[in-house]
Amino acid sequence: MVFRFFTFLPATRFGPLAGFGGIIVALSILVVEDEQQVRAFARKVLEKAGYTVIEACSGKEAVSLVGTVHLDLVLTDLVMPDFEGLELIRRLRESNPDLKLVAMSGAFEGQFLKIAKLLGVKATLHKPFVPGALIAAVQSACHD
Repeated sequence: MVFRFFTFLPATRFGPLAGFGGIIVALSILVVEDEQQVRAFARKVLEKAGYTVIEACSGKEAVSLVGTVHLDLVLTDLVMPDFEGLELIRRLRESNPDLKLVAMSGAFEGQFLKIAKLLGVKATLHKPFVPGALIAAVQSACHD
């Protein structure tokens, strides 16, 4: 006879933890943003909410990280040097179609965010954003 046990924890305010047979795992998010202050702000908010955060300062760096670490979600800016976030989204969709994506931008009156949605991102975020909007976008993408 095989016994299995599951530990059910009370829901957290933001729900960043996933339970698998008694093991609790913080969801892992890659934040791709060329502006250091925005990247640091996003990291602080997400870590405070219980997520594990990895940072990349460019799309090129993000592509190199994706194959080397486990990721549940990528939060990417759309206007960056090297190649833009839309190109990063396209590449991630090709190589990892199940990876959840959130796009953020403050440029071009949200037009790039509309294109990102067409490319398959689960949620979008207008910059500048407040902590609650960031958490809401991440939660929306994770639970879609």
